[in-house]
Amino acid sequence: MLIKFYDKFPGGTHGIDQTTVNTMIYGITRSGKGQTIILPLIDILSRAFKKCSMFVNDPKSELYKMGTILLRLRGYRVFVLNLQKMSKSMSYNPLQIIINYTKKGYYDEAQQEANRLSTAIYSNDNEKDPFWSNSSINLLNAMIFSQLDLAERHNSWNKVTMNNIYKQLTEMGDQEMPDPLIKGKTISKLTFYFDQMSKAPTSEFREMALQAFQQSRFAGSETHRSIYAGMMAGIKMYQQRDIARLTSMNSIDFRDAGFPRRISIRFPEQLTFQTANVIWRDIKANKTIEKKTQEVDEHGYLEVPLKEKLNTKYQLEVNFDHKLTEEKYYKIKYVYSGKIMRKATVPNNFKLFKKVAGKISPDSSLSNVVEPEFDQQIEFTYSEQPVAVFFVTPPHNPAYNQLVSFAIDQSFNQIYNMALGNEGKSYIRTHFIIDEGGQLPKIQDLPTKFSIGLGSELLFDFVLQNKGQLRIHYSKEEAETIISNCGNTLYILSKDLETVKEISDEVGNTTVNMINRSTTPGMSTARDNLSNSREGVKLITPEELLRLKTGEMVVVRSTARTDVKNRIIRANPIFDTGRTRLPSAWQFLYSTFDSKATADDICIETPHKRLKLSDISYNYVKDDFSNKNEIDQMVELSSRGNQSEDYEETMPISEEEYKDMVAAMKRKHELESQDQTRSMVDSMLDIQIS
Repeated sequence: MLIKFYDKFPGGTHGIDQTTVNTMIYGITRSGKGQTIILPLIDILSRAFKKCSMFVNDPKSELYKMGTILLRLRGYRVFVLNLQKMSKSMSYNPLQIIINYTKKGYYDEAQQEANRLSTAIYSNDNEKDPFWSNSSINLLNAMIFSQLDLAERHNSWNKVTMNNIYKQLTEMGDQEMPDPLIKGKTISKLTFYFDQMSKAPTSEFREMALQAFQQSRFAGSETHRSIYAGMMAGIKMYQQRDIARLTSMNSIDFRDAGFPRRISIRFPEQLTFQTANVIWRDIKANKTIEKKTQEVDEHGYLEVPLKEKLNTKYQLEVNFDHKLTEEKYYKIKYVYSGKIMRKATVPNNFKLFKKVAGKISPDSSLSNVVEPEFDQQIEFTYSEQPVAVFFVTPPHNPAYNQLVSFAIDQSFNQIYNMALGNEGKSYIRTHFIIDEGGQLPKIQDLPTKFSIGLGSELLFDFVLQNKGQLRIHYSKEEAETIISNCGNTLYILSKDLETVKEISDEVGNTTVNMINRSTTPGMSTARDNLSNSREGVKLITPEELLRLKTGEMVVVRSTARTDVKNRIIRANPIFDTGRTRLPSAWQFLYSTFDSKATADDICIETPHKRLKLSDISYNYVKDDFSNKNEIDQMVELSSRGNQSEDYEETMPISEEEYKDMVAAMKRKHELESQDQTRSMVDSMLDIQIS
């Protein structure tokens, strides 16, 4: 009777591990892992006094439908990358981080991010000849920096998208033209474009683009086409209009999850590498809220996260009175004043207020600056809300999962990099709850993330159907590293013999007293012989693990060596069974999560909903007097050579003059190339004659 009562009305308490630990969860389809583990985990993290940010992979779209309204009521900013229904999705441009770096002059970081993205798409650990994947990686890098060059020249940073990369490659790469260097040979317009780029005035973007393009430039024509085809295969999904729109804008800065309050200020070149004191004050209470030390970087930027919350009116002081600063800058001081604003939002018909950064202005009366006219470019981000991001992936189109792997990699790296320069920890603990992690493409450096993330308050809760799923996208060594860096292992149910044997071995053995009884045959009087022995047996056998009941779970702990009172304990395994079986969310959280909610019931901000792709595209090859194509513009640019940046462009007064000018430029380049070829031939003949 008690068992039946418990099945209907579960009671008791959950044991919550509050330590910083990664968790591996094993559960096959329909084993109840969502109801018994993931939904209660989201509930626990969001109801805590110190709420955690979370990135949740949601292949069935159940978690975000049930949890979005709840999380908003609990003070979360909720984003949904919905690859099943893109008209109800946030925008996500995987190139946005690269754009942000380049606009501030962080070219090395931009190059690293571009290479990470390209490697994630084309790298293949099982490939015998890495030439093809390396060629595709280099070509995509070249195309990314070519787009950045276009953005800088046209001030069109909103056009740096994967769709434009695909269009540039197809439109320029598919069309042939006579090779100006070798008579009778043809080259692609893309190759001609990069050849002209090499003659144009130098810039960081052009230099990086040309370096990456060299491998495909010197390949033979057939090899060249194969490289193009290989690269296009990797990014072909970005030609789809729905994906193209979604990836052409961006809704979130991933750093908001770990550092929701931060300020970036640019200082004059004289103050680079100088150490500053950053002091936040409450004007009304006349007290210091927070003080820290930070160095101005090589580009003049001081980027500082704020740990404490601000009241309505505040003052920020940045002074250079520090022992590591050059003495001549000791008296330099910048003072700013600002006001935190309350902004009302009405998602799903209920009114919520959130605090945002208002205007922050320099206070010249209290400041002593280096260059009074210098444009400081102040960017202040302020929020008191944790962040929840759901990744909804379509089961019928796994190619889209590439975007989720990008987002997980970039979000981890962005938070981790900011944590390195600020106490080594994220200000808000962040959980990566990766349901069906084996279905995602390889996440860059995932074993390393499991190893280093805990120290920065970045935790993984990784769900697999069995251990073998990891080896689909990761090597055996990488899979073992991931598993070995999980302090908790939760086993719900699996049909994989390797997985259940490993769990059984980790739970361990117990010693039992065995009494053996034997009878000596052939005697008129029966005589029993009794023997006593101690043997080790499995606490739970693989056969038992294959047949766990609903709600039963085995917990293997490896890092829990002290209790809540800090007493030393042994990390014994736990078997949740009987009255300690885990209840399902529908049994005790039915009033917390809305199981009847649909995607249309939830308000999701979708910036790209009405975006016209034609508004953010370039004319790459089409001859158009009113809109010169990019090849002709690059030809004009290359004709300047290394002239000064003050070169003034003169436009033709008519369409005919424009066409004549472009034709003359092309003819000039052909003649110059022919002269170079003749000189080379004459030199070779002279050598042979001598």
